[in-house]
Amino acid sequence: MKTIKLFEIQKKLDLAIHKKHNIIEEKIIEKKIIALYVEISEFINEVASFKYWKNNKNISKEKILEEYADCLHFFMTFYVYKNIKKNVKPIKGKNINKMILNLYKNISNFQDNLNEINLDKSFSIFLGIGNILKFDWNEVEKYYLMKNKINFDRLKNNY
Repeated sequence: MKTIKLFEIQKKLDLAIHKKHNIIEEKIIEKKIIALYVEISEFINEVASFKYWKNNKNISKEKILEEYADCLHFFMTFYVYKNIKKNVKPIKGKNINKMILNLYKNISNFQDNLNEINLDKSFSIFLGIGNILKFDWNEVEKYYLMKNKINFDRLKNNY
């Protein structure tokens, strides 16, 4: 995955948000971790792989990609915070529900120790989930860039 390209894009957004709201990064890390959990949960809800009780899941690839892009933004913000520019390879997996559970477990690890190893592990699982869903990276990047534009528009409009 060519995530290095997104690093600079995310860095510009983070700097604009911090400037607009007078934010000191170290004081909001816990809030960003909670936001990541929320965004991942919204993404998983759209994927609906855990909804064993539901026959008609009405899955929308567009909504799933939108939520995936939201998660990607938060992962990238942690890379920006730690000043880590690298491409991360997805972990291979076949069982999406096991991957999702692993993702939550690994995020709790970087919640306790936000370092490159824990961040990479969580992010590689997240990217692996995208592979299970057969996401094309160009498509993911397109949704990420669309959401980035929305976020800048929100800043301009005092969201």
